[in-house]
Amino acid sequence: FGDILEKDIFARHDVRDKIALRKMAVFLLSNCGNQVSQRSLGRLYGLSFPAVENFLDYFSESFLLSFIPRFSYSLKQSQLASRKVYAVDTGLAGVVSYGFSADWGRMLENAVFLELNRRGEEVYYYKTKSGGEVDFILRRKDKLIPVQVSWDLSMPKTAEREIKALKEAQEELKTREGFILTARESGKKGNEIKILPVIDWLLNI
Repeated sequence: FGDILEKDIFARHDVRDKIALRKMAVFLLSNCGNQVSQRSLGRLYGLSFPAVENFLDYFSESFLLSFIPRFSYSLKQSQLASRKVYAVDTGLAGVVSYGFSADWGRMLENAVFLELNRRGEEVYYYKTKSGGEVDFILRRKDKLIPVQVSWDLSMPKTAEREIKALKEAQEELKTREGFILTARESGKKGNEIKILPVIDWLLNI
């Protein structure tokens, strides 16, 4: 982690507040799979909006972190919305961050993102009108595929939350296809939501 910051960021860029950058990197690695706002990061570390944007670019360029935008048919809204952050190396994130390695759901979501990114998928996340979140929207030409990732659906509240957000996204985006990816579970919810183990889904996309 220190080598990445020193060799790939500090050696290449004129970073005045190295302490803030280091703290932000640890914070983001600890929040993989969560939404992050440039303005909230600026307030947290006392940085200007352009400085935060530069730091996020440095993290991406150094292959430390990846970010995905919120899906919207409005480019302006997509650009202004918070982004979701993912670790490029989940092992590193587990060592550096606080709590990431203990959260199996977030680790699974991060692993799914890395594979989608490796395959060159156009990936977004989505917020429904009621505030529900869909982990991924895959955009393939004119086709949108909403995908949720959950370690398991054994808890009724978890299952209800994931399915509700997915159904809302299907309705709002006018798409009939939808997936919930889990560690081991499989099944169906109606005719339009398939529940699959992650490994089975990845082998068939």
